Amino acid sequence: MYTESEVNRAPQLRGQARSVNLPPKYVRHTSKADAVVSFVVDADGQVKSPKIVSSTGYQGLDKQALDTVERWRFSPGRLKGETVAVRIERPVEFRRR
Repeated sequence: MYTESEVNRAPQLRGQARSVNLPPKYVRHTSKADAVVSFVVDADGQVKSPKIVSSTGYQGLDKQALDTVERWRFSPGRLKGETVAVRIERPVEFRRR
């Protein structure tokens, strides 16, 4: 497994937004919240082993961030023309709509 700085091309998110609607039950507490999730994008572009590295401060939103990331699909990272597994971190942003 590699890090983003070790590959020729980092994994690229395909079509999904990083911003998620803030669930109504959290709107009265905050207008926005961010979580940072670390995970592996395997050689097929699938997300593996997501974990929270920076919490929103709300357990329910952190769980939703993990669920959101698990649904993401990527173009896999490449090293010397071969697809490889890459560990990356990405924010998941919750916003009031």
